[in-house]
Amino acid sequence: MSRKAPTRILLLACLPMMASALLTAAMMAAPVYAALSFQQVEFENQEPVYTFGEQMLFTGVIHSSLPVIEAQLFMQGTGLPDTIVLPVEIDAQGNTSATLDLSLSPFRAFSELHYWYRAVLQDGLTLTSPQYTLLYADNRYAWQQLQDDQFTVHWYAGEVSFAQEVLNVANTGALNWRNFLNIPPPGRTEIYVYDSVVAMQSALQTPAQEWVAGHADPDLGAALVSLPPGPEQHLEMERQIPHELMHISVYYALGPAYTNLPAWLNEGLASMAELYPNPDYPGLLENAYRSGGLLPFSSLCRSYPAETDQALVAYAQSASLTRYIFDQYGPGAIEEMLAYLLQGKDCQEVVEAALGSSLVQLENRWRQDTFTEQAWRGALANLLPWAVVLILVLGGPVLLMLGMIRRKPAGMEA
Repeated sequence: MSRKAPTRILLLACLPMMASALLTAAMMAAPVYAALSFQQVEFENQEPVYTFGEQMLFTGVIHSSLPVIEAQLFMQGTGLPDTIVLPVEIDAQGNTSATLDLSLSPFRAFSELHYWYRAVLQDGLTLTSPQYTLLYADNRYAWQQLQDDQFTVHWYAGEVSFAQEVLNVANTGALNWRNFLNIPPPGRTEIYVYDSVVAMQSALQTPAQEWVAGHADPDLGAALVSLPPGPEQHLEMERQIPHELMHISVYYALGPAYTNLPAWLNEGLASMAELYPNPDYPGLLENAYRSGGLLPFSSLCRSYPAETDQALVAYAQSASLTRYIFDQYGPGAIEEMLAYLLQGKDCQEVVEAALGSSLVQLENRWRQDTFTEQAWRGALANLLPWAVVLILVLGGPVLLMLGMIRRKPAGMEA
């Protein structure tokens, strides 16, 4: 016990010094905590006001115990890599304003914009607001809405019966593509219906080729279609809506691998999904074949030509080749191609892995089988008028001879 006593005495002697040190540290820290608690900042956000494609105005209020000497607005659009930074004007009361020129910074229609503020106080402290979200809708029109379990139709021209017709076609199209491709339907999908091609193209905010009647943003789960009133409206509905929905469905099936999807296969699948296929494609193919204007499919792996006539031929070829793969190899072949895309294979590799031949070999067989059959049909069609003339010329004498034979006297028979 005599050995432990000095230890207890030493600890007791140290207690006053330890307490004094802790008290001193607490007193030194107190002003820091007080200063931080005094510098309270509150961001009051207000809904931005904008004219689609022109200008967007951001306003708000920054409540701060110290003056704000500088502020910026940061903004990101869904699927866009760059962050936009705008200077923020702020008055003595903390009211803020920032203006964005949408013609210089075009965001995709019906995408979400995420934005937040950064403020620098007089003492140098930098604070950041919460992140806010805005749906950048095409507010040039008074949209109406009708939905079911899977699709939401937005429209501004026509009665509710028209919107229901769009819903019916969307659901029929989703059932139809199950006949050739076993992939799940897309998630909740928004369908925006414009009453003209010009109106739809202007919503894209980027120059569009004149032949573009519909557009899909698969990552947004949105399809834009143009359905002008008139006798062709329902046929266009059956063509455009399943086409764009197929793009979205394939995107959901592939995820990030969607970027590897060959352009010709992407558009070919969408064309196969159409309830009313484009009636111009057979003629386009035939003319391109006869004039030597068919495009090599290796050139259609990443994108399509910008020229209208070549782009239309590319669509027709893509629809024909994809249908050819389905007919020759069965639906499982297309699903295998999608599976290999998930493994990271590219345009050439998926064909080799799924079909056992190169893209060039596949194209050669497609050309031979497709246009040899068409050549025979063309030849028969060309011969048909001459066959009719021949029958008319020779038919009379033949019938006359048959009639004379029937009237020959029995005694003349051998």
